[in-house]
Amino acid sequence: MARWLKLNACIVLIAMVLASCTHHNKREKLTLGDNLFALKNLDGTAMLKNLHFDSLGNAYLDSTMKTRFTKLTEAQKQVLLPGIDFFDTSYVRYADAHFISKQDAIGSFTPIILLINADDYSAIQYVLLDSSFHPVAHYLLHGGECAGPASDDGKIMEYCPEKQAVIHGKDIHSYVLHIFVSDDTTSSPARIDSVNFISNVLPTGNIETRRIDSVSYKRMIGCGEFRDL
Repeated sequence: MARWLKLNACIVLIAMVLASCTHHNKREKLTLGDNLFALKNLDGTAMLKNLHFDSLGNAYLDSTMKTRFTKLTEAQKQVLLPGIDFFDTSYVRYADAHFISKQDAIGSFTPIILLINADDYSAIQYVLLDSSFHPVAHYLLHGGECAGPASDDGKIMEYCPEKQAVIHGKDIHSYVLHIFVSDDTTSSPARIDSVNFISNVLPTGNIETRRIDSVSYKRMIGCGEFRDL
């Protein structure tokens, strides 16, 4: 009798463990309707250079406030943001994120564009989703983490890198400007390093990035000109 009870107890325990594992591994399908995205097939970050925010943190395409972007819910942030830069499941609650654009499918994958803001962080991210709308890869299109200009010697200031991108189907062409400015901007030109990249969405769902070329040049820069380089 005791052996029979022990056997039944073992069977019940095994069943509970299997049920727990099944529940843990199951991923509910995320629903992302087209109505969440104000834009369709964004062709590049230049269109987003005049983003406007109201006092409640709502994001708009520009100051006319005619095109409003939808905020991600807490549940959507928990699925879509972890793995992007320093975001994990515990930190995403401090981020403010908006749906920007839904792109045409690439094979079985769907790219979406997100605007993400947090402390010392503002970025436009390209996020590749699988058929259950869970992220498999991401790529920074613009912005990123930046606490402001930095200097090692107190004389040359390095500004936050300026990144822009153009999207053509499964290809992303981007460039990054690294700007170094002397403390004497009236007589010393800034040094600007421009680096070009091309990224491709592969059939596996990975995003492969290659550096194409780079150039370094100097020019005089006045206050407020960095945006237009």
